[in-house]
Amino acid sequence: VVEAEKGAPQRERRMALFGAANSDDRATGRSLRNLVRPLAARLDKAWGAKGELLPPDCKPWAFEILAKERATKANLSRLMGGDSTPALLFTASHGMGFEMDDPRLLPHQGALLCQEWPGPRRWRQSIPEDHYFAAEDVGEDANLKSLIAFHFACYGAGTPKFDDYAHRESARHQIAPESFVSRLPMRLLSHPRGGALAVVGHIERAWSYSFDWKDAPQQLGVFTSAIGSLFDGYPIGAAMEYFNSRYAELSSDLSSEVERANYGWKTDFMSISGMWTANNDARSYVVLGDPAVRLSVR
Repeated sequence: VVEAEKGAPQRERRMALFGAANSDDRATGRSLRNLVRPLAARLDKAWGAKGELLPPDCKPWAFEILAKERATKANLSRLMGGDSTPALLFTASHGMGFEMDDPRLLPHQGALLCQEWPGPRRWRQSIPEDHYFAAEDVGEDANLKSLIAFHFACYGAGTPKFDDYAHRESARHQIAPESFVSRLPMRLLSHPRGGALAVVGHIERAWSYSFDWKDAPQQLGVFTSAIGSLFDGYPIGAAMEYFNSRYAELSSDLSSEVERANYGWKTDFMSISGMWTANNDARSYVVLGDPAVRLSVR
């Protein structure tokens, strides 16, 4: 962190967006269609070669999308310390999840599932390690200096001890021996050759409510504003205030709806359940690393 703050910038102005879209899988198809592709288009329009928000005499940002057949484990390795490592990496995929007694829980929970997985209909068995990118897949010779990574994936940042969404059960459902941080971001931040500056990820499961509501897909304002703040030189902690504000807004709206229901107002309980899920989802974004770091770009 100190080297990035005091030394010469390490990276070109390049952002890579990695989006798996596995066969017959609605979740990854939706995240590619309503998050990755439109987010790249918005950012390019604002900060790309013809960017509307690009300051005068400022070099534009370049955007690369690795989607579907390009969203492979090998290509993800090149983006995480390999020869294609960008200044900013955004991934959208499933994050691996395991039962509490599975030996893979601690080392592989939150690992990023890649395009190698054939999808839920064609693959009905345990998912092998060559289908997902885990901490040990970050090579010893990886060059991660000055990377900031954002992983939209279940358990991408960590796992709580108890399930946040088992609301109808009489007792809290335990899903891990203790709460823990996912190993992949830990590996990225603590690499012996110099780690990434910061990793943004999700605690617990990540839901499409983050960007896609019924009758209103592509709700990208929070993502666009946060990443745009990074492009404008703000620290990652300040950029994430957009996510914090969204959580505060959802919490306020949910509280009002619950109060109305408690006092007998006619209530759409499906709407409240969606709002409750979205509220839990919104509170679960975290910054791992130093929240004061900025993009270190030429």
